[in-house]
Amino acid sequence: MDRRQFLQSFGFAAMSSVVLPTFGNTNQAPGADAQQMATAVATTSSRASGDSSSADEVQIAGWNCFSPRFIDPPVFQLVAHPGARRYVGIVEQHGQRHQIISARPRIDLGQVWAKLAHDWFTIALGIETSQGMALAPATRRFKAWDWQGFDGVREDWAAAADRNIAFLIHAAEHAVAPYREPGVPVWIWSSAGPEPEKGHLQGRGDAYPAAHQPVFIRAFLAHAHNERAYKKEAMRLANLVGDWLLAHRHPPTGKLPLFPYSTIGMGKYEGGNEGAAVNITRACRTAEGMVDWYRATGRKDALEYAIHIADTVMQFQRHDGSLPYRVDPDTGAVLEDYTCDVINFTVLLEMLEAHRFDARRSFAARRAL
Repeated sequence: MDRRQFLQSFGFAAMSSVVLPTFGNTNQAPGADAQQMATAVATTSSRASGDSSSADEVQIAGWNCFSPRFIDPPVFQLVAHPGARRYVGIVEQHGQRHQIISARPRIDLGQVWAKLAHDWFTIALGIETSQGMALAPATRRFKAWDWQGFDGVREDWAAAADRNIAFLIHAAEHAVAPYREPGVPVWIWSSAGPEPEKGHLQGRGDAYPAAHQPVFIRAFLAHAHNERAYKKEAMRLANLVGDWLLAHRHPPTGKLPLFPYSTIGMGKYEGGNEGAAVNITRACRTAEGMVDWYRATGRKDALEYAIHIADTVMQFQRHDGSLPYRVDPDTGAVLEDYTCDVINFTVLLEMLEAHRFDARRSFAARRAL
């Protein structure tokens, strides 16, 4: 299944091609008018100073206004100008210029996408009125490779993953850190090694258990599952981290009972920007690790914990599918509202469907998307 098929299976088009609904033939194909348009663009700077259309009026109204990279050809939906005769896009790359002319406020790069290399290009968007051409300053964008589009030298990613696992195994006992808990890997309490440029000469004194520890679990389990060189030690550490997360969590009270700690440091179960607050979408990452741990070991307490986190977070979902960011674990008060992260919540609910289906969770996942 490639990227487009994956997105379509969830009811999405390839994201860089999503546009506002339009009807009929919205693009005027370049033909006899192309030369006329090129002349108008070339003389943009010479239009009268009293022109009623200005470059400031050329505005992108669609979601991709600030998106720099595209795999599929983007479609730029512009703000309609009442006096517009036509809209134009001028794409330049490697000394080549391509023109896109449209009768509607919609510039579709699909017309020229195949002619562009996988590299940076510029696009200038404009509006032609009876007064002349208003052309906004060009912006820089990038045509990125698709999943099947990269033809570079193949790397040994399995060997690279092995080196990462070897590093984590060694760091568990030998890394430098300002605080250590006996019998516990260093990276439980320290999120990074020495960073002299940031003043952390002995490594960082804070860590993010809800976000990072489940990643360790999943990495170690994948290493063991694939029968790699450090299978035995990787499995031991996966179990150790899972047990640590179950043993070190919020008390079974308040609005977020038994939730994983978002930030810890120097022996205290709080710190950083969170303080004592809980990042509830980050807790979903812990639950994802618990589901994988259950799949690998059959630990039912891990599955039950994942379900508990999912059902608790679901109570905070709003009608538009969004979730708050930081929450007081005792009162449930929202301390910081906005977060762009709903994907971890959705992934968790999708993972749970295979083990204990619940229609409410299924609906919540789709509402989040």
